[in-house]
Amino acid sequence: MTKLKIAALALVGMFAATGGASAQCYVGGMAGGSIANMGLDTAFGGLGVDGLGARSSRPDFGGTVGCDMKLGTSPLFVGLAAKVVSQDVSFDVNPGLLSASLGNSWGALGRAGYQFESGTKAFAKVGWTQTELKIGGLAAPLLAGADIPSRLNGWTFGGGMETPLKGTPLVMGLEVDWTRYNSESIAGGLVDLKTDQLQGMVTLKYQFGGSLASASAAPLK
Repeated sequence: MTKLKIAALALVGMFAATGGASAQCYVGGMAGGSIANMGLDTAFGGLGVDGLGARSSRPDFGGTVGCDMKLGTSPLFVGLAAKVVSQDVSFDVNPGLLSASLGNSWGALGRAGYQFESGTKAFAKVGWTQTELKIGGLAAPLLAGADIPSRLNGWTFGGGMETPLKGTPLVMGLEVDWTRYNSESIAGGLVDLKTDQLQGMVTLKYQFGGSLASASAAPLK
């Protein structure tokens, strides 16, 4: 959460430093879904489990806030963003015996891309994400003393495109993120937990301020 606060302060500082002249900020919502993979590596000579697949048990949804800054007179831009997502990406190791899920997440990302004359933006992004980890099922009480982390931290890589809705300050887009969570040791290092997540989101943002905003208000071609 501290990193998220730092990202929010950086967004404010970036906008203030430019006097609003070349920074374009936005606030918006998102909805979509996820798939994930969990692997367990043990310290017992190659014993382990991989390919424990998971998917969203309900739609993922959340909010985002950020700012983009134009690079001189070029169509290139860079930006910072923060996001919070409500999700339930469920693993079922054995029906009723042991289950796990990736819960709510939050993160901070940087992005860079190209803005076309129509206002459409294409971009790549990289950042940090923290996600809740929940363990359930009949076997969960047996793992109570196994030092299972309550949160997973990892690096997120992704990209997307967004385009303005003609005659409005609204922008609609599609974003895809892949997160590789840091390996976590369980039961004193006897088991290593490895998790990856792929998430796709449709976004709707309200944007304001700066010279980028005037470009984005141009009609679609």
